[in-house]
Amino acid sequence: MTSLLADIDVEDPISGFFKILNEDDAGPCPVCCIPLSDPPSPVTNPMTPFCSQACREVAVCMCIMLDGCLQSRAHENIMLRLRDTLAQKALNIMQKIADKSLQHQRPLRSLLIQLAKHSHRIPASLFLQGVRLHQSGRGEIYVGGFANVHRGRYNHQDVALKVLRVFANSDEATKNDLKQKLHYEALIWRNVCHRHVLPFLGIDGHIFRGPCMVSTWMPHGQIRNKAQSLIRKGHKRDDLYYLRYAFKWLYEILQGLEYLHGEGLVHGDLRGPNILIDDTRCVRLTDFGLAVFSETESRELGSSRGGHERWMAPEQISPEIYEGHSERPTVYSDMFSFGCVCVELYTAHAPYFGCSDIQVMGGVPYGRRPLRTNIIDGVEVALPVELWWIAEKCWAHDPRSRAEIGELLHDLEDMQIPWVSTLGGPIVISRTFTQLTSSQNELR
Repeated sequence: MTSLLADIDVEDPISGFFKILNEDDAGPCPVCCIPLSDPPSPVTNPMTPFCSQACREVAVCMCIMLDGCLQSRAHENIMLRLRDTLAQKALNIMQKIADKSLQHQRPLRSLLIQLAKHSHRIPASLFLQGVRLHQSGRGEIYVGGFANVHRGRYNHQDVALKVLRVFANSDEATKNDLKQKLHYEALIWRNVCHRHVLPFLGIDGHIFRGPCMVSTWMPHGQIRNKAQSLIRKGHKRDDLYYLRYAFKWLYEILQGLEYLHGEGLVHGDLRGPNILIDDTRCVRLTDFGLAVFSETESRELGSSRGGHERWMAPEQISPEIYEGHSERPTVYSDMFSFGCVCVELYTAHAPYFGCSDIQVMGGVPYGRRPLRTNIIDGVEVALPVELWWIAEKCWAHDPRSRAEIGELLHDLEDMQIPWVSTLGGPIVISRTFTQLTSSQNELR
């Protein structure tokens, strides 16, 4: 490839991008991939490694062209008509940039996802090579509502292998349709990045009969299991040690959810099994957007939703009582679910303790909500008034009347909570979170 940079017409970025796509070796290697910049200046950066002058030229051209394409709806429409090999090359290039770039993330991700959906392809880098099961064998670490999770190894690190059971129970046509949906959701997950969202690595299609999703291993598992572990160790729900964790984790859940909503994404299945704890004892949200696979398995097997309705908003359970509303998850249903997570985290049990799934589904659309006080293992457990106040703000029957994330974060930051103070007196919770983050060893 010679002098591509000199041939670029900045007034016609789409032609330049097509010139790159039509080269035999389109796109730079992963090491040479550079971020989008405005104006792009990788050539003048001596710290940027390039394996060759040709690779340098392609990297510069690619960024200039994509910058131009992202600023023109007409150019975007042309790119969305790419198919087959050209679509695959374009997806590969854009994913490499997205993996490295800190700028233009949302428009680039939007174009990337739209092209993937139109062309029925995803970037090649999402398909991983070298994933293997952990030495412990094929036994499931966790059996969830619609997937089995195994422990594996990839790139010298422990990973979680999530195998969707629906692939084993479906005909070929359904499998192909589900595979397309899985690829689409995986692409979305791969292109989000936040300290409270679980890192997604890619897809493996070799170890099991169906595809499995590969993500970073979370050593402390699900948040509810971690809460139960604290209780088994003798920590009461209303003592300082337990409450420190509870309020810290709720704050982090809101931060992760705020990021997703800000990126135009809805979680859709916010509940304890989808909230994990990492090696620094911080929250990581997972499985957003994958609720469709739970619904599919329920239809295939004629079963219930596996208890998910305990976190579902009334408009999802009975959309017919909400004029013009569908059962699809929204930012408002996410907030309803967060209120249920408040109850789940404090009690270390699923919400609506003592009620059957049928009672929950029949009652929630008509005003039934989790109780503040429950008898659990012979002990009366009542949510602190501050936590109950937050939960109730999430449960309004009218979706648009529910609390917004920014409002709840502000409430938590301004709340005077004596029991979270490490200094013996009341302290603003925002300062407390800083102390909690810097004193993890003390809390372990």
